[in-house]
Amino acid sequence: MHAGLLALSLVLSQVPPIPLPCAPSDSTVVCGCKQGSESACAALAEGDAEALKAILRLAATVKAADELQKATVSVDTGCGVGQSPQQDDDQAKCTGQEHHIISMTVWKALERHRVLRGLYRYRDPRFVAQAKDLKAHCGWQGWHRNTDAEIADWLERHRDATAEQFAAYLREVFSRPELRLRFPNGF
Repeated sequence: MHAGLLALSLVLSQVPPIPLPCAPSDSTVVCGCKQGSESACAALAEGDAEALKAILRLAATVKAADELQKATVSVDTGCGVGQSPQQDDDQAKCTGQEHHIISMTVWKALERHRVLRGLYRYRDPRFVAQAKDLKAHCGWQGWHRNTDAEIADWLERHRDATAEQFAAYLREVFSRPELRLRFPNGF
């Protein structure tokens, strides 16, 4: 009983902080959770944990993009003083570190993948994005670890994905507003 209440309180603490739009194909429970209903999210946690995880990932992405759009003072990238996200939007002037999309975390997930195993190398030179500047990419920051974990999770959930599907997913990830600020040229 105590463990059940603890699990329920954990789920309720993860209710999407901002309402998400409902799709016509969404069930009432899914739509309710997207709109922030604690009871709908709790019901979803019991019946379809994967759908709840997807909603929470989407909510986190929307929230991050919203916060970045509202940011006018600075973005703390963990490499010293922040900078305005709108500063120097010229794509040709990217001078930051190269971001290796196939990090150790992603590479290990690829090596566990039954279709993609052996097709990629750790720090594969085919999968590199140029950071806007040093402030946008400096080592293995929190956003970097979160992105790596998200990609590894996608690989676990898409066990039959082809190389083309994986590349399309990576292009989608690196076209998100919060990553386009760091990597204006995308992937």
